Amino acid sequence: MKKDSATDLLGSLSEDELQRIVMLKSGLEDLNLILQEIEDTYNRLAEIGISEYEKKNQKLRLLTLEKYLLDLNEKVNSAMGKPDEKSKLS
Repeated sequence: MKKDSATDLLGSLSEDELQRIVMLKSGLEDLNLILQEIEDTYNRLAEIGISEYEKKNQKLRLLTLEKYLLDLNEKVNSAMGKPDEKSKLS
């Protein structure tokens, strides 16, 4: 049984599906970057000797990043579409 090549698979997708794949790829890359920033922020908060002012700023940064993460995750999930559409994109 012959496996389809990547170009064969891409050729069978509609323009809308290809755009969703590109948007999903971009969204997942952004999610990864946000997670890295959240990890860095937690590491800064764990540092010994940072000032209360710096702690307050890092906690505010963390809240902002987590809010952005939730919003972006919601957009990625909605871009994936219904369960039957998700299997086509995976």
